[in-house]
Amino acid sequence: MTTEQAAYDMDFIRHLLGLESVTYMGYSYGTWLGTWFGSLFSDNIERMVLDSATDSTQESIQTLYNAAHEGRDRQFRLHMMNWIARNDATFGLGTDPESIWDRYFAATSAPERSLAALYAWNSVNGPVAFSNPVAYPAAGSLVSSIIAEGESPTDPVVPAESAARIIDQTDLPDELRAAAHERLAQLANPPVHEPGETVHGTHDYVIEFTACTDGQWTQGLDYWEEFNERTAEVAPLTAQLGLLVTPTCAFWPTDSKMPPLDDSFTETIVLQSELDSMTPFEQGWAAGTGLPNTSLIAVDNESIHGVFPYGTEEVDRPVIDFLLSGDRPARTIIAAGKPLPLEQSTYESWTPLDENAEHATETPRFTDPTIPAETGTR
Repeated sequence: MTTEQAAYDMDFIRHLLGLESVTYMGYSYGTWLGTWFGSLFSDNIERMVLDSATDSTQESIQTLYNAAHEGRDRQFRLHMMNWIARNDATFGLGTDPESIWDRYFAATSAPERSLAALYAWNSVNGPVAFSNPVAYPAAGSLVSSIIAEGESPTDPVVPAESAARIIDQTDLPDELRAAAHERLAQLANPPVHEPGETVHGTHDYVIEFTACTDGQWTQGLDYWEEFNERTAEVAPLTAQLGLLVTPTCAFWPTDSKMPPLDDSFTETIVLQSELDSMTPFEQGWAAGTGLPNTSLIAVDNESIHGVFPYGTEEVDRPVIDFLLSGDRPARTIIAAGKPLPLEQSTYESWTPLDENAEHATETPRFTDPTIPAETGTR
């Protein structure tokens, strides 16, 4: 099913329910679907909230997937490293985020060490921290354990055994540790096939099938091999996690593209956190400032994917008022992020957002983790 078909199906459901109009709230990929819905059936939609948004001003969703790699590493470098540095008493890795970053990649530079780290991240479900910072304590412990294991004089390094030691050193509840060891056994012992054996399987990665129909992706292996090589240099964690692969979309021709957007587009609010890795900030900013009849609420120094309800009046009240009455904010709102786990204050992770939710300078490599956040104090 294409996104266009899904939009028609949603409006058909509205018709079957006997509703003259509906209110739409979409998260993540649902923001791309919502833009299709809002552009095709604006007369049948009262209002929309698009949370953690794709750049749906583009014809193809490829721009999101291309940007997510650097977005993930940016959150790891600027947000998580700073947080680990501020919590040296817990993790014992020092107070300099750049030094911690360098130690992590030095400790995982050898292929066997890198594979052990990959096994460990996936076994403990560490990547969930990149969608919700509530998981930062486990992720911080995992980073510390990977560094400790990588700096230990083990020879030879057996990746599965090394990953098992990392899991045992990571601060996890007993039930999660046991589950992590079970997942590790599966990762480290994939099915073995004889040379020439016909391998049968079902490719059921639904989001990939859906994404490939959402606008024409760049076709051909050469482009993607060059893209992955270039991206690995700026997104080393993403590369280590095995996420730089040639997508199915590279061989999937389609004539689908986002329909034209005009002034008939549904009244909309976009919510976006600054350090979101799954729909990076530039994506949500482009939607929130580029879609017709749309206002942006940007949450500074926050990394959560899926903002609303956030738990602060500054973020939630404009959304609630909009849903109840249709009163859309007349300007961009820059809202303060909440403190991260183990902390009572919010700190500046990137650089302050101005009144238009823009950064005044290019993305820094590292920042001082001790600078208090400006948003919410002015």
